[in-house]
Amino acid sequence: MTWEEVVKNDSIADKVLKNIVRIFYEKARLDDKIKRMEINRDNNTITLIVFPKMTGLFVGRRGQTLDALERRLKRWKVMIEER
Repeated sequence: MTWEEVVKNDSIADKVLKNIVRIFYEKARLDDKIKRMEINRDNNTITLIVFPKMTGLFVGRRGQTLDALERRLKRWKVMIEER
């Protein structure tokens, strides 16, 4: 199954995207700080809802962590919100 075939199937693709993000932040031991992930397929964005005062850890110094995740996800934009 190719990546394009996976992305066409919404439920499978959502699980794959969530796992990629979870594994990426698991390496930094931040996976338990994510409250929820929202995937918007219309504008290719993934919104991470994190605990208050944790945004800086997810963005990284000068945005390097967030940029690395976006490079891994290719056409997806990642946004981080505190709630």
